[in-house]
Amino acid sequence: MKGQVLAEFLVVFSAFLVLLLIYSIIFSEYLSSYFSSNNNLKLFSAAYKFSSAINSVFISGPGTSYNFSIDLTDMNMSVDDNILNVWIENRSALSTTLLTERVNILLNNSSDISIVNNGGMIEVS
Repeated sequence: MKGQVLAEFLVVFSAFLVLLLIYSIIFSEYLSSYFSSNNNLKLFSAAYKFSSAINSVFISGPGTSYNFSIDLTDMNMSVDDNILNVWIENRSALSTTLLTERVNILLNNSSDISIVNNGGMIEVS
């Protein structure tokens, strides 16, 4: 009798472990999809905010400045011609068009960003 109870317990416990393994695999797919979507949203938000601010400062003319705060953790930016590239290392990347190619980006670890039109040269710091 005790042997039968132990065997039934082992069968039920094994089935539970298999279901837990299947659930973990499915859930990890959703979790990685969530983080990927979150990174893409963060990139899109940063690229839109930067490109809008740079274009606005450029259109407004020399001496114009714009200040804002944004979380740039793990984020990199560069300007090639009039294309603003924003990416997170080894993950997602996004590009957007600027109205000018005269952009100098000097970002530090601060979340406070200043964009200045210095005689037609846009300086981001």
